[in-house]
Amino acid sequence: MFPPDAKTAAPYASDIFEAVAMGEPVTSPAEELPRTVTYRFKVGRVMKGTAAGTVELTTNLSSAACGRTYQAGDTYLLYAMRGDQGLRDGACSFTTTKSKAAARGDYAFWGDGPPPAPIKKHTVETTAPRPEPAQVSAPLEPQGAPPPRASAPEKGKQQEGVKEAAATAKLPSEPAVTADGCSVATPAQGDRYVGWTLLALCCVGFRRRDAA
Repeated sequence: MFPPDAKTAAPYASDIFEAVAMGEPVTSPAEELPRTVTYRFKVGRVMKGTAAGTVELTTNLSSAACGRTYQAGDTYLLYAMRGDQGLRDGACSFTTTKSKAAARGDYAFWGDGPPPAPIKKHTVETTAPRPEPAQVSAPLEPQGAPPPRASAPEKGKQQEGVKEAAATAKLPSEPAVTADGCSVATPAQGDRYVGWTLLALCCVGFRRRDAA
């Protein structure tokens, strides 16, 4: 007995698809029992299963053994069962031509094909990258800017350095006064010999004056 509708027939078929019969079928050798015939189909819309491209479908050769025939060039809505030897079909399946399937309401049930499988949404937790600290460059000093002022401790050190330099510096000595009241400026350290000579001549001149 045939199923009453496509919904009832769907669980009894592993592959349900629309396809066009191609070329001549291939019959099994006479010594093989039961004898079978294999048809080739060009797959169109797929309602159930994994049929794609060009497929081969086998049925029994004899109609008494539920064999089915397909006319090359005709389009069928196939309700086939997949086994160890590939796709098989028989006269007791819900297979029929496309026009008869449309008339009995198969396409009202299947539409353009099976509903798409629901897409699982995978939520991936992502951590936002931490912002890198901004690099603040040191402000550029304007050209010709006055040097930074020294702090109080630094000023004290500078003043002490000036005092030590003044103490160690060789300042010119005050003019020397002789016993006769002659003041002679002391020469620099490099000219001591010349200074003593002038001092001696000065003293001799004063004594000659006094003697006269």
